[in-house]
Amino acid sequence: MLAWTLRYALFAFGAPDQLAPLMIIGIALHGICYDFFFVTGFIYAEQQAGDKVKGQAQSLLLLFTQGIGIYFGSLIAGSLFNQTVTTNGAAALEQWKGFWLYPAGAALVVALLFLLLFKSKEAAPAAHQQGATLERRGTK
Repeated sequence: MLAWTLRYALFAFGAPDQLAPLMIIGIALHGICYDFFFVTGFIYAEQQAGDKVKGQAQSLLLLFTQGIGIYFGSLIAGSLFNQTVTTNGAAALEQWKGFWLYPAGAALVVALLFLLLFKSKEAAPAAHQQGATLERRGTK
């Protein structure tokens, strides 16, 4: 989420002055943002869900992030765009800064909440494997 914050901040500060390097770095960060958010989410869901519901857990995650989340995100982003970018051409460049600072701030808040509130539980299969290893060593 911090990479998303950085990405949006690069867009915010790169757009008004047309600083291509900031915009290019922001675009390049897309892959890192996608991997660390979506792919790790799917890996985490697979580890936490049991074998019988692994597919359903990943499908539910996909529905929320790339279905419902994108739908509501597009509505919010469209409304935000219409409220913040009200002119055309060079006059709109400064307004793009305000537009991109909103998602940068939102991503920062989500990152802080995640760091403060997320407590990962060890996946059941990993705990089962650890117990089997201890049994083989004769410590259980």
